[in-house]
Amino acid sequence: MLTERPTVCALANVKGFDVGLPMPGGSWATIQKILKAYNTVRNRDKPTIKQVADLAGLHRPNVSTNNNFLRDLGLLQEEENKLSPLGTRLATGLELNNQSMINEAVQESIQKSPGLSQLLDMLRARGTMTLEAFEGYVVTLAKITAETSAIAFVSSYAGTIIDYFVAGNLVQEDGSNLIYMRPKEDQLEGRQRLGKEQRGLR
Repeated sequence: MLTERPTVCALANVKGFDVGLPMPGGSWATIQKILKAYNTVRNRDKPTIKQVADLAGLHRPNVSTNNNFLRDLGLLQEEENKLSPLGTRLATGLELNNQSMINEAVQESIQKSPGLSQLLDMLRARGTMTLEAFEGYVVTLAKITAETSAIAFVSSYAGTIIDYFVAGNLVQEDGSNLIYMRPKEDQLEGRQRLGKEQRGLR
């Protein structure tokens, strides 16, 4: 069971927030509320961020500061305050508590984000990484410097990203370490490759 991480403050005006790797503006629990609220207004004509915030039980800035992050993941439409088909699949999976739907949607969305896919590739290559090292790479990719106000929220940014990876069944936390978990299709591909190599040796 995931533990709730500290919620990031509204960051609409924080220098260093809107960068190459869009940062989440809240915890994974908060983002789940936002996704479900967006799913509720999917049939409305031009829903507003305030309407979404009211449905989620959040303040408007809590929603607006997450929109760049959701768009980077391909979950939110570029021109409208509506979920993409992928976002709808994830929100529906969350509503139904269908772990298979959640895992697949999260994994697909990460591939759409250059920054998050790079972080995941790094974890995949290393197998295990400390939380401190992971935070360092988040700072690097997001181009956050010690002079920016955003530096104070790095642990919360990284925590939300880790929880998102966990939701996709891609990462496991073990104390102060992160362990990469190969998706099922990767495992199947590996077994098939091994089988071919073994047959070639006969």
